Amino acid sequence: MSILPRAPLFEFNDRDWVPASLRDTIIETLSRSLDWGGFLRPLVPVVDDFLSAAGTHEVLELCSGAAGPALILTEEAERIGIRAPRFLMTDLFPRV
Repeated sequence: MSILPRAPLFEFNDRDWVPASLRDTIIETLSRSLDWGGFLRPLVPVVDDFLSAAGTHEVLELCSGAAGPALILTEEAERIGIRAPRFLMTDLFPRV
């Protein structure tokens, strides 16, 4: 039961009225920030352990945009010699 109505404020760029150029800029900014900041790199061994314990190496990534996190995790896994997961990505406005 939901007390408050859903307010899609964070990903307003998925709204129909947002110009494609602004949508692309937002997605690109998020992807580059994650890459340049290195925020996801320490998670690669954790994700690998989790997937191994779950008996899979496949990840369903919802709202994947330009696949920024998937690319970062895959590149870092390959760099440190860990098997990269296989990603199945979905998005309302895919940018790959």
